[in-house]
Amino acid sequence: MDILKDIRDLAVILLGLSKEFNIDKFLHMLFEVLVDCSSSDELCRLALVSIIETVPVKDEVFHVVSKVLLSCLKLSQKICDPGSSESGSWAKRILVVVNKHYPSELRAAIRKFLEDVKGESTYEILGKVLDTNLDMSLGILDSKFWLALHHPKSLVTIEDAILRQLHDDDLTVVLAALSLDELSDMISSSDLLKELQYVLKRCIGILMSSSSDKNSLATDVAILCLENANSKFGHDDDYLKTFAAMLFPLLLILPKTQRLNLKALQLAKEVKWPLYQNLAVAPSAEMKLQSGTLSSINMKTVTSLAEAFLMHPEEHMAWLNKINNDFQLLKTHLLFMLMQSFIMMKNERGQFSILFEAVFPFLKREWEAFESVGDVSVEEFKSEIQNWDGKRFLEQLSDTKLRALNTNILIFIFWKLLEALSEIPGDVLVDDNDKWVSILEDLFIFFSTSKYKHVFKEHLHYLVKSCKVIAPARFLSRFFTEEGGPVAVKLESLRCFSFLCSHLQDNLSIQFFPSVLVPLSSDNQDIKIAAMNCIEGLQAQWARVDFSSKKNGNSAIWSHFLDELLGLMVQQKRLILSDKQFLPSLLESLISSSCSSLLVPQNIQQRFDQSTKEKILAFLLRSALSMSNYGKLMILSLLKGIGSTIMVYKDVYSVLSLLLERRSRCYFDLDKSCQKLSKSEIEMLCLLLEICAVPSLSGGYALEDHLFQALRLDSMGSEDPAVIQPCITVLKKLNGDLYTELKKDMQDLLFYRLVFLFRNANGDVQNATREALLRLNISCSTVGKMLDFVFKQESLAISSVNGKKKKSNVHSWSNLSPDVICKGEDALSFLSSLLDFLLLKKDIADRDSLIGPLFKPLGKVFSDEWIGGTLTRDDKLVQVSPSISQSMSSTICYIQQTLLIILEDICASLINAVPIKDDILNEINIKLLVECAHSAKDGVTLNLVFSLISSVAKVVPEKVLEHILDILTVIGESAVSQIDSHSRRVFEDLISAVVPFWLSKTHNVEKLLEVFMNVLPEVAEHRRLSIVVYLLRTLGECSSLPSLLVLLFRSLVSRKGLPCVKTLQNPDSFTSLMHREWEYVFAVQIFHFAQNARSRICFQA
Repeated sequence: MDILKDIRDLAVILLGLSKEFNIDKFLHMLFEVLVDCSSSDELCRLALVSIIETVPVKDEVFHVVSKVLLSCLKLSQKICDPGSSESGSWAKRILVVVNKHYPSELRAAIRKFLEDVKGESTYEILGKVLDTNLDMSLGILDSKFWLALHHPKSLVTIEDAILRQLHDDDLTVVLAALSLDELSDMISSSDLLKELQYVLKRCIGILMSSSSDKNSLATDVAILCLENANSKFGHDDDYLKTFAAMLFPLLLILPKTQRLNLKALQLAKEVKWPLYQNLAVAPSAEMKLQSGTLSSINMKTVTSLAEAFLMHPEEHMAWLNKINNDFQLLKTHLLFMLMQSFIMMKNERGQFSILFEAVFPFLKREWEAFESVGDVSVEEFKSEIQNWDGKRFLEQLSDTKLRALNTNILIFIFWKLLEALSEIPGDVLVDDNDKWVSILEDLFIFFSTSKYKHVFKEHLHYLVKSCKVIAPARFLSRFFTEEGGPVAVKLESLRCFSFLCSHLQDNLSIQFFPSVLVPLSSDNQDIKIAAMNCIEGLQAQWARVDFSSKKNGNSAIWSHFLDELLGLMVQQKRLILSDKQFLPSLLESLISSSCSSLLVPQNIQQRFDQSTKEKILAFLLRSALSMSNYGKLMILSLLKGIGSTIMVYKDVYSVLSLLLERRSRCYFDLDKSCQKLSKSEIEMLCLLLEICAVPSLSGGYALEDHLFQALRLDSMGSEDPAVIQPCITVLKKLNGDLYTELKKDMQDLLFYRLVFLFRNANGDVQNATREALLRLNISCSTVGKMLDFVFKQESLAISSVNGKKKKSNVHSWSNLSPDVICKGEDALSFLSSLLDFLLLKKDIADRDSLIGPLFKPLGKVFSDEWIGGTLTRDDKLVQVSPSISQSMSSTICYIQQTLLIILEDICASLINAVPIKDDILNEINIKLLVECAHSAKDGVTLNLVFSLISSVAKVVPEKVLEHILDILTVIGESAVSQIDSHSRRVFEDLISAVVPFWLSKTHNVEKLLEVFMNVLPEVAEHRRLSIVVYLLRTLGECSSLPSLLVLLFRSLVSRKGLPCVKTLQNPDSFTSLMHREWEYVFAVQIFHFAQNARSRICFQA
């Protein structure tokens, strides 16, 4: 193929060959290869075209055409980029050549191909492929249309031909297509309606943009569109909505589209569409109307549309929303109808709310669309249009700037909406107050967040002044005392509040002075400035309003101090705006009896007497408690510096009580009917608890019970902020002064709760509890009482360990509520937490007095009842610390070890204590420690027992001497199993502490050595030497080594003496046997060690 396509006169050669030979089969094969390569190889395509033009190939036309079209279908599956090189232009060029030389054969081939290939869209696909990269110089301009002419189905041929005519650039062609008889029968209904809409919109665009002398043809085409649509769809329920939508933008008469508009009015009157039922009879389409007449007819049309719309605004608006698009003329007519609807609306019960709910979302969307475009007409808005009427707007229809007209109509509609709202009778508003307030809020938020605030400035002022549903000041305060919300809304609400202060002549705004304190404490500087302007406005209003005749009720309370308070705040304006901490300091100085703030001038504290201060505080608190939760929080935060005086007020007390009650019901009692605390409520609860923890001026602390309630946490480990944060707040505020002020039984209860919290799984709670315990001056008596309480509960030893149920004689405190009395595994966990506290808190006064209370439980935790009972309950897990869960046996071991560590630490601290109290000495029980050593199940616990005995020996040696033999026996026994380095150090420390007291009492070295000799055979060989060497050094090597050797040889002889001599034949055999025994080997080791350690050894017989 590469050779053939490069031959310049290939077609001429083939022509010559065809005359002398039969080359049909060769041509058939050649065409097949050339067609396959033509899509990618230009030389192959040129060769193929040249052969078709030169060689007679009539019989091969079908083969070539079908091959080309089939290649196009395959190509359609690969084409992603219409501008790619893999387009169908190569095929189109081939078909153009075939059409030129073999037109009839080409038509037959296409018809046969479309018949053979299945699929209704085959010719559409071919049309798209062939028209890709369209070359306008080719003879076939629209392949789809061309293929349709040859389609085997005549209907497709005619329909596509007509559709092509309807899209012709020449309107005369379009007019001719629309004039065809039975046009609606030639094209499917859906396609026809779609094309008529397209042509109509195209004609309207031409009419609106061109001069009047060129409009005749476009008008004729548009009218013919409407007539065709009316004849086909005017009475067809399936398409009636769409036909009505075609008419809607044409119902108002414009000078440029007058004839079309009149025709549309005539057809709309005939159509049975609810919105068009009341339309007036239109003049003849051939009449030439003057501008005044146009406005009059348009006014009647808008009025009739509005009347019909008001009958069922929701239904009509749903339809209008569906047909609404970017077609400005449609929007214009729609806005005119809505404008007239608000003008005509009767203030009947419920009509306004229905109309508002139907149209406000549309109006809002349209305005947002205008804002997104950034129309200059909005920037140039003039407020005088608010005084226009509907007719004045209709006169502007002659102008072609529909977007600007639509913008002004939309602004006017909002104005009329507000006027209609203000005219609603009061009795209607009272019926559903919340709904009307919601409508006002929606409007206010919409106006406030608009990009073009100057447009709606008067709207906002009118809305606020004419507000009858709710007091204007109260309505505005809702926006700037609520949490969150757009900053723009807060700013506009404050500006409107300032506007009210300057325009209203009553004192209603002044009553809301506390509400302004909320935005005045904001972090946003713009909001603070706007709030400060309100303060200045209130002061100015005060000067205008006469209060002499209005001193009744609440106004009588605050009217005599508020003027001075407002003036003082205005005077301190700069500091209030520049320093966030100044406002709370100012209020504290004004109201508190004692304040030492460096931010506020000292003379301010004397501005009011005590009685007035109390009135100011009551006024602020009463107003705050009527606000939202966020408003309450912000005002209470400003008054936080005043301290627990706030809690004197009953309503504040009720708020705290209610919040704690809801916390308990929702999170502990799991009451599903109870509403959970919001973020603001949690913060307010924490704030009030902080205030409770501040001492009052008269001494003492307020609401101790509330503090205790906040310390309650569930055992489920909830991480909900409503559970955790109040608890942490109280924990952080606990201090020695607060604890000391509590009654003794309340101190005990607080300590119990803190120990209970010390094991909480939440890390923040645990840390806060630890810090709180370190700050409090917990007495030893409280600790002792707690230990006694825990161990005297039978549930601790019986229920949790043995699993038996007995009638318990529980020792409990009368003030412990059920939620703090723990049993079973919780009791063990609590005990672990208590011991952890004692391990941490080393600065307890008279800590040595805890020796007795700690020795008492020591015997219990090492008792067989405890240790044996855990073996049957070891599957139970106990939470001994926030991050550690242990089995029952591990927990008992943990308690044992912690008790021993605490006792050892206390005893070690007594070394320098002179003198030691007798009652403390009497509490030390060495016999119990020996029993504990015998009961210890692990090396760690045994080492701790030994360390405790060592510490006791250093403090009260006489206690050790009483049980010295038992102690030495235990020490010797431990040498068998305790082989690690730490155990060795503990062993050596105990030896060094006990042995001197043994010698001082008995002076019997051999007896002591004999104790250790009894266990040496069981001690590992590598451990024997180090143990005995340390013992010899403690006893004195010179005096004790001979005794040790004697004991070794006595042991050897006693085991291998006369019986061995009788069995052995000679002394050498006996000697050989003795040398292999451990006593002899060990004696040699000791001897060599001693010989290497000193130059001379003294032996005693």
